[in-house]
Amino acid sequence: MPSPRFASRLLVAVLALTPVAALLVLVPRTARAASLDVHAIVNARIVSAPGRVIERGTIVMRDGVITAVGANVAVPKDARVWDGDSLTVYPGMIDACVFAPEAPGARAATASPRGAAHALATVHPESRVVESLVMPDSLATMRAAGFAVAHFVPRRGIMRGTSAIAGLSDAGATRSVMRADVAQVASVEIDPAGYPGSLQGSIAVIRQTFSDAGWYRNVWASYRTTPGKPRPESNVSLEALAPAIAREQPVWFLA
Repeated sequence: MPSPRFASRLLVAVLALTPVAALLVLVPRTARAASLDVHAIVNARIVSAPGRVIERGTIVMRDGVITAVGANVAVPKDARVWDGDSLTVYPGMIDACVFAPEAPGARAATASPRGAAHALATVHPESRVVESLVMPDSLATMRAAGFAVAHFVPRRGIMRGTSAIAGLSDAGATRSVMRADVAQVASVEIDPAGYPGSLQGSIAVIRQTFSDAGWYRNVWASYRTTPGKPRPESNVSLEALAPAIAREQPVWFLA
């Protein structure tokens, strides 16, 4: 979560509860302001485990970790207080890899309103899961199994585009997205009908694509700082990799 994550009127927190679980909370903000690193959710109905319910309890979180849960938990003096009255808090697991549905229609390798794209159809880092995300048919089954949040990743390609994190709610994909463009997703996928047709070829494509993205960034930086220099050709695929090569966005490899 970004640092101002508690500045909005609604709070969506995913915090470590156990090594395999998380806590998904949606509560309105109160007027009290204290430490940005200490929070207390009060007056909430808490389901701490199947069959274990605290009808009116408190959850204390410090530095992103839940430190206390119970009916008689004292609220730290330095905590920001969030009123959970009439709301229920559930523990829920995070599915780290759910394949997003494929966008309808084939991708055009060289046609884009913003410029050319990569020549290989398997290289489309400009694709964004958040733009075509729909909740999976298995939504109810996933929730019944204890999952509250999922990391949706692109389904096909070598350089696949960016993933998104969304809550598994009935509010619809658009309203459930918690973070878009989480990571650039890559895979050593082999195209048996074309290039690359081998593991070594896929690795070469990934290396070359990142190298080209670095060159593209430098060319445009030179153009912007050199008056009268011819405008470089735009390429949406190489442009989309700018956050990754600047180390501002992780690259998530499918094993």
